[in-house]
Amino acid sequence: MCLTLGGAQALKPQDTRVIKGISLQAHVHCGTLDCGAYDVQPFVRTRSRFGTGCFGNVPPGTTPNPRPPPESYLVKDVGKPGF
Repeated sequence: MCLTLGGAQALKPQDTRVIKGISLQAHVHCGTLDCGAYDVQPFVRTRSRFGTGCFGNVPPGTTPNPRPPPESYLVKDVGKPGF
């Protein structure tokens, strides 16, 4: 399950907000100045009545896929009205 990204994230001194001319996503935390080592905190990008789509691992300095991610559903929700 992914987490909801909310509010401003506290930045570490080694975080760089622009890599290769592309803004760093808020859920990516750099371990080095060039972001050669980085951490990604997955978060909810899309949400529907029964599912969530997580924004995954987008390497620093790359552009995220503009298409929304596929949503995941709980098995117990399959077959419910409106699913």
